[in-house]
Amino acid sequence: MNYLISHTRTQYPFLVSTARRKTTKHRLIYIEQGHIIVRLGKEEYIFTTGQTLWLPIDCLVAISYLPNTNVTEIEISIRSQRNYPYQAGLLRGSELITAIVNKLCHLQFSSNDTALKALYSVFIDEITSNEYQKEKIPHLNDNHTTALQGFSDKTEHHQIQVALKVREAFKMQQSGKHRSVIINTLFAGNDTQADQLCRLIANQTL
Repeated sequence: MNYLISHTRTQYPFLVSTARRKTTKHRLIYIEQGHIIVRLGKEEYIFTTGQTLWLPIDCLVAISYLPNTNVTEIEISIRSQRNYPYQAGLLRGSELITAIVNKLCHLQFSSNDTALKALYSVFIDEITSNEYQKEKIPHLNDNHTTALQGFSDKTEHHQIQVALKVREAFKMQQSGKHRSVIINTLFAGNDTQADQLCRLIANQTL
């Protein structure tokens, strides 16, 4: 059912990548834990734990949720006639916005919950009455070093690199590349390593 506003909390134990398409609702995505990679226009941006992404309606976007990522998403229908932020990007909201989103992380959606409706109402009032500063997130270049230079944790850095390699493998597969070409290109010809990494990251093999 198409509610005026709703929220969901989703856990991604494995890599999940969405197709590139336009948003049909305004969306706020709060990363409770982990990382998401977002393609906006020709660039890709990485969002990490504690950051919030705003996507206005009709925004052309593709999202990759990396393994072990938890997010809370708030969706607002086109039926809402308020003036929402029109630019996609990192949302640096007020303390009230932050508090509301953090509270929603622990609440289950219910269309009949009066207290939840009141919380939604405050959220809408706040996000439509303030101008939010957008910061450009470091984008991913071909070898992903630009976005990853900010990670001091070497293990985390490596895990993201591996996840991106697996994502590229499945992209090549979808474009019609033969399995042997993918393995030679990305996994130095090592079939066993390719299958192990793909199952570990995406819960499937090539």
